[in-house]
Amino acid sequence: IPAYGLMQLVPSSGGRDAYKYVYGKDKFLGKRYLYKPSNNIELGCAYLGKIRYQYFKGIEDEEKAMMCTVAAYNTGAGNVSKALTNTTKLSPAVKKVNRMSSKKLYSTLLRDLEYEETRNYLKKVWERKEKYRS
Repeated sequence: IPAYGLMQLVPSSGGRDAYKYVYGKDKFLGKRYLYKPSNNIELGCAYLGKIRYQYFKGIEDEEKAMMCTVAAYNTGAGNVSKALTNTTKLSPAVKKVNRMSSKKLYSTLLRDLEYEETRNYLKKVWERKEKYRS
């Protein structure tokens, strides 16, 4: 999958969703737009916000919400939901996450996320998260 720039945005999914989230317009973005650092960082951060505050807005615990957000940034919210509930619908996944402990959620995602790349991504980010807190 072609992903561009520092935030590794995919034009047809994360880039498009983020642009619509920020600017209210549906627009396909080319690599030229996404390779501009200011555009890429703005939309990458917006995409993280959209995942957390729209897709997973019902998750009550911030740590569990961030865990799902990190995984979804790499593979999509539907794939995170599928790992948890065998369906891409978000509301059953959110309800299940709210009933799980953080430890159980983490182990479930590492075991059941479909793609090894996403499992590795979540593990790497989660193991290093304390280094990035202010």
